[in-house]
Amino acid sequence: MAHWPSPGTAIDNEKVNAFKGGCILPNLLQEMTNVLGAALTCKLGQSMGGARVYVPKKIQADDPLALLLGGQDAERLCAHYAGTVLDLPGKYFFRAVRNHHLRQDYHSGTLTGSRADQLALKYGLSRRQVLNVVRQTQGANAF
Repeated sequence: MAHWPSPGTAIDNEKVNAFKGGCILPNLLQEMTNVLGAALTCKLGQSMGGARVYVPKKIQADDPLALLLGGQDAERLCAHYAGTVLDLPGKYFFRAVRNHHLRQDYHSGTLTGSRADQLALKYGLSRRQVLNVVRQTQGANAF
């Protein structure tokens, strides 16, 4: 087995807990979550959402899937979907999942100090973006 470099990006598992509940996932993402786990499925969706992604039968080190997921996880994906094309849901779906969790975190009461500042750091957004997401009422109860 080849030595694979780390994908280099930390994944916040708290961001992707919505992937645990089968009721909100399209069938493809439920299956991918079983193969890759919730965090990597979300990472793949945030990066390549809305695209048609060809999964090769054998992954190469310079393949975009290997660079994004890391070699061992890309090999697992290839073992399951070898030679198929995956139509990933749009990035808006993954943004909706993130926004859902952000609102839950904001209203949970477990944060101390400036909730907006803490969530901005956690989710990689600006303070203003966090406040805009929290203020959104349309679609807030989609999950």
